[in-house]
Amino acid sequence: MKWFSAPTLVLLAAIGLIQLSGATAAAVTPPFVLNPALCAPVCGASQLADRSWIKPGRATYEDQNVEVDIDAADLLQAGQESVFVSTMSGDQAFTPTGQFTANATGGGIGIVLGSAQPPYHPNCVGATAQNRQFGIFGYTWADPWASTPGVRDCKNIAKGLLTRGTIVHVSIITNCGRGLAPVCAVTATLTNKATGAMLAQSSLSGVRIKNPLNARKIWYGVSNFYADSPNYPVSFAPGRETYYAEVEPQCNPICP
Repeated sequence: MKWFSAPTLVLLAAIGLIQLSGATAAAVTPPFVLNPALCAPVCGASQLADRSWIKPGRATYEDQNVEVDIDAADLLQAGQESVFVSTMSGDQAFTPTGQFTANATGGGIGIVLGSAQPPYHPNCVGATAQNRQFGIFGYTWADPWASTPGVRDCKNIAKGLLTRGTIVHVSIITNCGRGLAPVCAVTATLTNKATGAMLAQSSLSGVRIKNPLNARKIWYGVSNFYADSPNYPVSFAPGRETYYAEVEPQCNPICP
C-alpha cells in the first residue's frame, strides 16, 4: 500500500472513492530444484509460481512481492551462469526442454544473480572472475535477443561471500502505476539467510514493463547459456508470493 495507510484505504473504499482488489493468500510454491539441460544455442530452466494473478480492469496501482531462499553456491562459484526471479511477467523464460518460450522472457521485472559482465551488461562496472553480480533486470517480451540495458543498478559481490553451504535470501518489491505498460519502481535485496548479513541491495524507478498481457506471474529460472558441463542444480524455497491492486470504482454514467 504505497499511497495510503491501511485505515485510510478502508475509509476510501467505504465511501466509494477506490476499490481494493487482488487480496493474496498465504500459500506459496513448495520448494523445488532447477537443473538446466545441456543444449544449444542457449538453454535454461524455469518454473512459474503455483499461483498467478490477473490485473483487474481500471487498476491504478499494482504491487507484487517475492521472497525466496536460494541455494546456488556451486553454480555461482563455478561458472558463467545466473539465477533469475521475475515479477509482473506474462510468461516464463524457458520451455520444459530448455529452449526459450515463444514469449520469452515474459516481459516482467526482476533480478539477476550471477555472472553479469560487460559487454552484455554494461552497467556492471567492476565485474570480474572474482566476484558475482546482483541487480534489477527488465525482461523482454517474445524476443530474448532484443536489445536491453542489461542488469541495472548492478552490485558486485565477492565470491568468498557465496561459498558452498551459503543460502541467500532474495526479496523483491515491485510497485507499478496505471496503464497498459505501467512504469514501475523496484527494490531488491540479497542477504545471507543464516546470518542476516546484507550482501547487496538494488533499487530503481522509472522501469516500464514490457508484458503486454494482464497476467501477473512470478517465475524462477537458471541459465545454461554456455552449455557448461557439469551443470549445477539450484534449489529454490519461496517464502512469499503476493499481488495487490488498487482499482477505481465504476463511474455512473461516465467518468469525469
